[in-house]
Amino acid sequence: MGDASKTDLSEDEMNSFEEKRGEAMSALGDGEFQKAVDLFTEAIKMNAGSAAVFAKRGNAYLKLKKPNACIRDCSRAIELNPDNAAAYKFRGRANRLLGNFEEAAKDLRLACRIDYDDTANEWLQEVTPNVSDHCDSLLLERHPRDYIVVVSSFAPERTNGGDKSSIRSSMFSRNSYHFSPVVSGTSNGRD
Repeated sequence: MGDASKTDLSEDEMNSFEEKRGEAMSALGDGEFQKAVDLFTEAIKMNAGSAAVFAKRGNAYLKLKKPNACIRDCSRAIELNPDNAAAYKFRGRANRLLGNFEEAAKDLRLACRIDYDDTANEWLQEVTPNVSDHCDSLLLERHPRDYIVVVSSFAPERTNGGDKSSIRSSMFSRNSYHFSPVVSGTSNGRD
């Protein structure tokens, strides 16, 4: 759809693209999701190299309860721009709707790391209890504020009875995180 290799648009082409994208954004904001999809599709035909338009159309598909179409568009947006936080956010939500909790958590964590967003963080909190229990290993995750979050193994006797749900809730409670500042250019922060 559209010529992705065409990167230089004339001024007229860019104006037409911007106008169509603006119409699509208005339709999305007005809750006219199918109209927004159609307008974003027209905009993509004019400029298939715009990651933001693919991500926005993915959001419209998400609103239409079409998670597979959302994932397809957001994956394309990520191919075009790997730092597109919105694409990770919407793809994470779509994966959550499909029950792909680990993929959802991965995308939502990355969305928060690239550009922290309260909604993405809220969605991450929804999927986190459904992610496979990794209590026997050490997990390292990048915190949105350039800290390393270390979640270590928990002994069952330190939780409420030792069942998996209490271990998981203990693992992901705010008090179980240990934050260590990232020190660039050093191996242990003491050099």
